[in-house]
Amino acid sequence: MKGDNRPTRQAANKSKTSTDYRDWPDFTPSLQTLDNEHARSIAARFDIGLQPKTHDMSHDPLRNELHEVELEIIRKACLDTSKYMFAKRSIFVGYLKHLLHEENKRPLTAIEVKKGLKSWNKTAAQNNAGIDVNKVSKLFEHFWTQVGWFDRHHFEDYLHNNDQVIFPDFDADGHLIQEGGFKV
Repeated sequence: MKGDNRPTRQAANKSKTSTDYRDWPDFTPSLQTLDNEHARSIAARFDIGLQPKTHDMSHDPLRNELHEVELEIIRKACLDTSKYMFAKRSIFVGYLKHLLHEENKRPLTAIEVKKGLKSWNKTAAQNNAGIDVNKVSKLFEHFWTQVGWFDRHHFEDYLHNNDQVIFPDFDADGHLIQEGGFKV
């Protein structure tokens, strides 16, 4: 209403984090875990209910950083490769934080508790991914879980060397403050 002097309602101040995958450490299990018929058959059956992108991904600059199985999944999920890389890395950062908390080696912050890291499930993955929750749900249930990427043995080195695990830290504008990460 014109001339109304009541204070306006402000949007909640959301915590920003970088969505540049290069700012996130890569705790993803080895891509060699996808070198089998089981992973290829999962990719072949993967369906998100969308028409797969028909563009040629052979010139994508990130193509060489991904496995052919992942490229097939990305195409079917209609995802940009850099968004997939960000989602994948941020989810596995969240998962490792969950495992470290579970082992009583690292307390969770209030924000991490709110993101669902106390117990690891599809919702926690969705809260950590930063992309469409429906796509994350499909990736979580029908790809990452089925290929065994959430199997604890992939993270044992990080759990036993947790003093070397460094998680990224971002300022209020989402800029990276602290780089790092521990990659075995």
